[in-house]
Amino acid sequence: MGAAPRSARRLSGDDGFAAAELPIAVTALILVMLLMVGGIRLSNTRGDVESAAHAGARAAAAQRTMSAANAAATRVVNASLARSGVACASPFTTTSGDLSGGTVTVTVSCNVSLADVSLAGFGGSQTITATAAERSDALRGGTP
Repeated sequence: MGAAPRSARRLSGDDGFAAAELPIAVTALILVMLLMVGGIRLSNTRGDVESAAHAGARAAAAQRTMSAANAAATRVVNASLARSGVACASPFTTTSGDLSGGTVTVTVSCNVSLADVSLAGFGGSQTITATAAERSDALRGGTP
């Protein structure tokens, strides 16, 4: 038998490349998955803050005075965030608007730590802000 064809000898030099490519591909796949987890975490937290703002606006719109509206909104927002498992370093709630049949607006700012998804490239913290408006009851709202 004669020598192996030239093309067969060239292919034999590729031995072992699959073993080198596999760790690179697995590392890239893990990084993509971590990035997705971080993005999902931020998206869920943003939704929880928006939900808390809507709940706060409903609670504020049912009050008779702005001070009571602000207190009710803050209480409901904090309870909603705690129930959702959102760990705000310093939640801040503002209430504005007209309680005598107008619109009451509640804005919630939440500073969320991203230390648990730091492997995905998210570091430090991010402030998530959401605003919701609710129409107050003209017969119930306003100063008695």
